[in-house]
Amino acid sequence: MRPIDRISFVLFGPTNLKEAETIESLLHALESDKKFIPEFASDDERRNKTYDREWCIRKSENADLFSENFIYIKRSHVAKYSGYYSVSKKPFMKIDFDAKLSEKHFTGLISWSQRIVTVFKPDYSSLSIRRSYEENPWPTDLDRAMNSFSLASSNYNAGYYRGGPTGIGMYTWLSDYIMDHFDSNYFAETPNILAKKQDWGGTFITLNLEEEPWKTEPQKLIDTWHPAMQHLWKTGCFMEQYNDRGILRLRKGENQILPREVLID
Repeated sequence: MRPIDRISFVLFGPTNLKEAETIESLLHALESDKKFIPEFASDDERRNKTYDREWCIRKSENADLFSENFIYIKRSHVAKYSGYYSVSKKPFMKIDFDAKLSEKHFTGLISWSQRIVTVFKPDYSSLSIRRSYEENPWPTDLDRAMNSFSLASSNYNAGYYRGGPTGIGMYTWLSDYIMDHFDSNYFAETPNILAKKQDWGGTFITLNLEEEPWKTEPQKLIDTWHPAMQHLWKTGCFMEQYNDRGILRLRKGENQILPREVLID
């Protein structure tokens, strides 16, 4: 089995993190499991300043939404991670976990992520647990497919606001705004996925794998994911992948979903 080399969690959507109630609820979700409570928070990526909930709230409430205002969060103990969220017109949160995180914490990680999603109410969110692959060049077809899976399921940084959602992965959340771009019957025909409506209004999408999908052999993961993604790529709503001299890159889909931003009066 190839080793896990990346565990990442991203959220994008028009959630105004400047509003006191919203940021307080988001911080409460971040603090909802003692294994994942931030230990540090700062507006300077290079500084490890002890996490202070009230400081985070004040920084968010005083932010200018027309600027990018990053709050960096970090844990140095299990479960180790580093990440940040943006209080701006184009809000997002991105957290990268230590790839050596014990699998015994994965179930708790998924539950914790669900609670954050419930508060953030993203248009697009993904929790990606990725096993390693080689590229430039790809030594095998499996490595190329793993590269494709990574691009589709790990919509990094603010690229979402340029091209829209990249695709589905092991765990994906889509809002009604995104889902409404698909013909409901066509989406329901997507092979190898399970889609469940959420109380907050979005849809939680998982691949039809075993109970602990991170234990799935990479080839089986690809054999499950690729038919689903091929079906969804045909809609033109997700970003397309193309081969640029041996490097997989992304471009806007033919029917690109325009990312929503925070509405400012």
